[in-house]
Amino acid sequence: MMTDLVLIEQFDSRTAAEVARSILEANDIPVTFEADDAGEMIPHLAPVRLMVGSADEAEAREILSEAMKSTDEAGEEGVDGEPTA
Repeated sequence: MMTDLVLIEQFDSRTAAEVARSILEANDIPVTFEADDAGEMIPHLAPVRLMVGSADEAEAREILSEAMKSTDEAGEEGVDGEPTA
């Protein structure tokens, strides 16, 4: 059970937060998030805050950083392997 929660990332959408949450949970890191978005009716009211237990903070940051690098590198080439403009 997580007791001391630490904010590790903020997202503009629940979808992006859910992707990050899935990545962390796949690596056995429990995650919670908070969103003051009126039950998704006003999604840009406030950012979605992704939090983990303080004991998992360093590992969670590293995992998300690596995931972002992979996404950035994949975005540098088009579907056919050619660089995008």
